[in-house]
Amino acid sequence: MTRKLSAIFFDVDDTLYSTTEFAKIARENAIDNMIKTGLNISLENGMKELLEVISEFPKNYELHFNKLLSRLGENTYKGINPNLIVAAGIIGYHETKHNKLKIHSDVEEVVKKLVTTKIPMGIITAGLTIKQAEKIIRLGFNKYIDPSLVFITDECGYSKTNPKFYQLAIDRLNVPANEILYIGDSPESDVDPSKAVGMISVLIKRGGKYSNATSKVPPDFTINDFYDLEKILKSEFSLKI
Repeated sequence: MTRKLSAIFFDVDDTLYSTTEFAKIARENAIDNMIKTGLNISLENGMKELLEVISEFPKNYELHFNKLLSRLGENTYKGINPNLIVAAGIIGYHETKHNKLKIHSDVEEVVKKLVTTKIPMGIITAGLTIKQAEKIIRLGFNKYIDPSLVFITDECGYSKTNPKFYQLAIDRLNVPANEILYIGDSPESDVDPSKAVGMISVLIKRGGKYSNATSKVPPDFTINDFYDLEKILKSEFSLKI
């Protein structure tokens, strides 16, 4: 029997694009730019120290580069205003956003087909509001979704592990939860809470940071890429895409 599908929601990080790969490249470019501006340290040691800073302060903390210079000491930038080096790091990171922040090719190919079905599509994501919104715009994903169906933890006041966060999407659409499909990469933050409210949960495994994690309840489907998702949508929901 064909299942009814009324809406599709997507996670952003490590689902639409590789957050892990992007972060590595962006941080390396930031350190490289700081070195070019006068920071006296090797790229390898700079990355090691930066990753330690990031592990000790929240990932959305805005002063990672400042903390890095504090740890390295004035002897690594003697005679240079440290704000110039910090600014160079920020520029290096943000230039990477412009050049390297791209959605996976399989995502774009399949989602373009989904647009033709007229099924509403949206975003459910964790992070600071403006940063997640920026990612959606930079990825060009806003042209595929209903802009009223974007839910960001920071804006909504819930953590991503809280089922109430997912309930917001259900209430906005006013359709049964078991007609809403959600795709994400985290067993704990994507599978468990979406299943708790009755959504159709799809776990995508691209080998990111949650590759060895498990959920309390199994997802409805597990995929390796969006081509697998396309097959499920055709076989289980009879979508003509």
